Amino acid sequence: MAERTSKVEKERILSRFRSVEDLPTMPQVMIMIRSISESPKSSAADLANVILKDTSLTSKILRVANSAMYTGYARKISSVTQAVVLMGFQAVRSVAFGVMVLSMLKSIRSNKDFDFQSFWQKSIKIGVAARMLAVLLHKAVPEEAFVAGFLCDIGELLIGQYYPEKYKKIAEQVKHWTEQSDVETRILKVNHTEVGEWIADEWKFPKQLVEAIANHHHPTLPSQTQKSADLTDIVYVANWIANLSDREEEQAEQIKKIKSFADIFLGLSPARVDILLERFPDQVDHALHGLGSGNDDTLEFVDTIEEPAPAEKPEIAPEDLTEKLRSIESQMAMLYEVSSALTEVEDANEAYQIGLEGIFRTMQLERIILFLVNPKDKTLEGVFGFGIPDQKDIRELKFPANNTGGVLGRSVEEQRIFNITDVRSKDFQELISGREVIALQTSSFITVPIRVGQQGAGVIFGDNQSSRKPVSEQEVRTLDLFVKQIELTLARFKDKED
Repeated sequence: MAERTSKVEKERILSRFRSVEDLPTMPQVMIMIRSISESPKSSAADLANVILKDTSLTSKILRVANSAMYTGYARKISSVTQAVVLMGFQAVRSVAFGVMVLSMLKSIRSNKDFDFQSFWQKSIKIGVAARMLAVLLHKAVPEEAFVAGFLCDIGELLIGQYYPEKYKKIAEQVKHWTEQSDVETRILKVNHTEVGEWIADEWKFPKQLVEAIANHHHPTLPSQTQKSADLTDIVYVANWIANLSDREEEQAEQIKKIKSFADIFLGLSPARVDILLERFPDQVDHALHGLGSGNDDTLEFVDTIEEPAPAEKPEIAPEDLTEKLRSIESQMAMLYEVSSALTEVEDANEAYQIGLEGIFRTMQLERIILFLVNPKDKTLEGVFGFGIPDQKDIRELKFPANNTGGVLGRSVEEQRIFNITDVRSKDFQELISGREVIALQTSSFITVPIRVGQQGAGVIFGDNQSSRKPVSEQEVRTLDLFVKQIELTLARFKDKED
């Protein structure tokens, strides 16, 4: 009877969370990222394309990717594409997931007395410990472990916000963090792991992440069939590391436990745990610097992308001129970053991807597509692009690589830039083929050819499909500068081949 009453009470508590009106919902970008990560056909370009739809998310990911916690790379990561190339598809996906959930949780502010700074610092410490353990275990994607550790106590945040009085009682009665779940169950009839599991299911987290949140206080002994430690075991040991006491008299006993648990559940030797514990404080400092310590100011990442300049006017007011100069300054700064990144790329495909992403982020055009000439049949074939819902649609685009193919083919054959401001204009009708208009579904667009040596390699297409806003002459010049940087990189590879 008591067990039945407990289950009813638990369901009542969870129903209370379901009825909360200000509980954040999963953003559309996160849903798309999750969908891409679950599809075996997804590519790095698919992931970058979705992330770039959200300029705030883009800048946050780049800040995290360049933090000392993540990067051991000699060069600065200046684009999402570059991050995917250097860090890997799954790593960037995991970082994106963690950043988005962090932003969602920041919106919860029902209990003003809740110590957010302390909570975030503890969460980051668990995440860092989990990531370090994953590295020692040679896990393919340590970032997944970081996200699991970082979010394992998400249920505590919800309890603290929506049951402030009971949360205060719980905090008063918890003498050691290992008792927390039992005290929560006694007072609230539900503990933070159960609440965390519920919200993780509600937000449709990946299965392994849901399991880690639900069971991070209850590891499973490795079986003979188990090839390696799972995420739950990693977070369990990480919790002990993150909650290591500052008091020397308590530390020795706790370190013994950590080494014992690391051996039993993860198969790590005491010597390797000693190395981890020695480096742990520095790694936490790096993480706090990269992600923010929990204060509102530090958790607000600063976007590096300026808003596009206002449309040109016959007479430019001083404030409009200032905004225009800022936009140009931002474009030149991005051009410099892309140029620096291109000096270290290792193949043409990477050059195209980094270059196009730089164009997309700087120009604020709605679509950017790369077409390359197929030397076998002399056709222009769509390769990839940004601002496109499905990359498959790009790969289906094919046009003749000469003036019979319309503006795209003419741009390659004549090595000319074309800025079509209105496809219905008589000035442009002779240049454009009906096939282009139907396939590209645009009213205005720009084409800039790419050349390698004396040979036309392809063309970059850009437009504002939904707004139908023509590309300005200033934007044409900026786009041409980016293409020239790509050409210089391609020429380098051409020289090596020769």
